Amino acid sequence: MFEAKILEIDIIHDLALLKIDKIFENSLKIRMQNIKIGERIFSMGIPKDLGLSITEGIYNGIKKNGLYENIHMSNPLNAGMSGGPVIDSKGELVGVNVSILLKSQNISFAVTSKSVKRILDKYNSRGKDVVQYSNKNDKAVDSEIEKQLLNAQESLTTDFMNTAKKSKKEGLWSYTKPSKELTCWQVDNSDKDKNLYHEKKEICYVPSSSHVKHDLYGGTYELKYSIMSTDKLSLVKFYNYVNSVYNGEQMIESLYINFFANDNYTKYECDKDIVFNTKDIPFKINYCVKAYVNYKGIYDVDFKAVTLLKDKNALFLRLTLRGFTSNNINQFIQTLLNDIRFSNNVDYKNI
Repeated sequence: MFEAKILEIDIIHDLALLKIDKIFENSLKIRMQNIKIGERIFSMGIPKDLGLSITEGIYNGIKKNGLYENIHMSNPLNAGMSGGPVIDSKGELVGVNVSILLKSQNISFAVTSKSVKRILDKYNSRGKDVVQYSNKNDKAVDSEIEKQLLNAQESLTTDFMNTAKKSKKEGLWSYTKPSKELTCWQVDNSDKDKNLYHEKKEICYVPSSSHVKHDLYGGTYELKYSIMSTDKLSLVKFYNYVNSVYNGEQMIESLYINFFANDNYTKYECDKDIVFNTKDIPFKINYCVKAYVNYKGIYDVDFKAVTLLKDKNALFLRLTLRGFTSNNINQFIQTLLNDIRFSNNVDYKNI
């Protein structure tokens, strides 16, 4: 058993460079040249504490979503294999086991060798004799994690604001076009039996995040839109339906997250309001915010809004941000609300 020293941290790629007081006879060469799709690769690890194991799979290319870039492979991975090397048939390092897709068969991911090389180069560039972290100096580690969390959310916000220059049209509505870096899909929740109402839902999310530990992560967000309309329901019944959609998207304080403070987060602070966007469209909004205890100025927010037009059309918006500054949270919310337009020539000021 050896005590490990932390040399470098990379929370975006879920890597840490560690050192132990032992000299090894052999080392792995890092493969930097491209891997061909279909090439056989091998994952090593200690699954379920059963001893060193090797699993075989196929390299299926790179899965890239903004900041996050991972190898997509078919190697079976189990608990205890995360952090183990992925090698090619020559024994050269091509990646590091990182995760699996839940409820799937052999859909696994690995950090690329480029990310491994990057963290080694970062360490070597400042000199091997420079001690940046020690096991007794948690503040230095927290300071680096905070810096990387801030960089991650800044990159995501910049991508969002660049994408926000374009709009997407759905029916009579237009809204901010989701970034190409998000994974999106659409669902039709319309009443197919009696055709009483129509609802089209779009759900988009960043499929990766910057993990600090299993219950603390940032650098990710999710966005939902629901476009609703009716030709057959009365205005009162339609708004009862819209309200059921709004209330059905339960807020965090009443559903799935502990409302109290803990070692990682402050307790949630929630509020609600009626606001107008720059197009004078009224919204009912509800939001909850909590702060990270150890990382100053970083927050999680859960936000939802629904339009309040006297019309048989409505738009519902849900935004979940993890690990963002208050300034960038406001940019997201204000941009999303102000980009919403309705083209039915309604005089919003007189409703």
